[in-house]
Amino acid sequence: MVMLLNFGRLQRIGFSGNPINKWMFVLFGVMLISMVQAFNFQTSWDWMIEFSKVFIFFLMIVTLIDTQKDVEVFLWIFGILTCFMAYDAIYNYTHGIIVESSGGGRIDYAVTSGGMGAGHVALANLTLQGMPFLWYVGVCNRKKILKLVGVILFLICLYGVIISGSRGGFVGLIGLFICLTIFSKHKLLMIGLGILLVFSLPIITGANYMDYMNKMLSFEILNADLSAGSRATGLRHGIEMLIKRPILGVGPGCYPVARKAWFGWGLWAHNHYGELMGDLGIIGTFVWFAFLYNYLRKSIQLRKLFQDETPQTAILTAVMVSTIVRLILGMGTHSVYIFFWYMVAGIVIVQARLLKDKNHQNIKDSNS
Repeated sequence: MVMLLNFGRLQRIGFSGNPINKWMFVLFGVMLISMVQAFNFQTSWDWMIEFSKVFIFFLMIVTLIDTQKDVEVFLWIFGILTCFMAYDAIYNYTHGIIVESSGGGRIDYAVTSGGMGAGHVALANLTLQGMPFLWYVGVCNRKKILKLVGVILFLICLYGVIISGSRGGFVGLIGLFICLTIFSKHKLLMIGLGILLVFSLPIITGANYMDYMNKMLSFEILNADLSAGSRATGLRHGIEMLIKRPILGVGPGCYPVARKAWFGWGLWAHNHYGELMGDLGIIGTFVWFAFLYNYLRKSIQLRKLFQDETPQTAILTAVMVSTIVRLILGMGTHSVYIFFWYMVAGIVIVQARLLKDKNHQNIKDSNS
């Protein structure tokens, strides 16, 4: 309501000089058109209602965040909520409330009591997407108290990902630490921390966990088991759906419905790229990647404009790292409709606007 009644805030949604906003609206429009010709209209309608909430969340970030302090508070809240989810899973794990794997070596999966992290894969993925913000906004903070808080929250999340038992989460952790090392000024320290973590894992998790992860990292990954193989099959079925419905796909959220009808297997893609191609076709896939490319490119451009070790630099680096990690996780999870991509894109838009406003103010002050 505040957004709609304030014309000044609505102007922040403008497309002029803002390709991220433009591509976000184009993506939403393509999804609506795809819904009209969906494989199952009711299913697609229901999914578009859910994605509309994500779209409104994006608009709220773009229009309602006013200052750099607001950005930092928002991201701290995001990081703390991520940590609460990890803590819930840790609590359940330590109290024996677990999910046990079937077949092969026994693995205990940690899950939350409910909500988005109730599945062990979702728990790992959602935790990993928040960890870069805890690292750069917290661990790398110059204020000692905030740094300490960041370290504690980051370690809680790290443990939550490990005990989730998610193999995709394990790969995500590897990707995360590689990114943290690349962007760090203290690369040797990061390498040392990574080695320490590797040697600590067998102690923390036990032998079965490491055997489980080694199977995933072997060359037999596609044939290791049904869970691992289904990720590759999800991509292949998405490509085949795109061939059958090339222009606009089977419609938002209709992947499992079309998969059941065409391939006799009504399972979600468990693959971001398969889901994207299957649901939205060539046009939707192109538009989604155009949206991704524009917010990543803007992040890189803005990061170069700010001086080193500023809050803006830390936030933009977190956006880049979390996006890379999420793209890696995309090979093992469907995530086109989750809030993450659109939340971080909104943050980038806000950072660009704040920098522009600051430059205008500096020019105005110099002319006074």
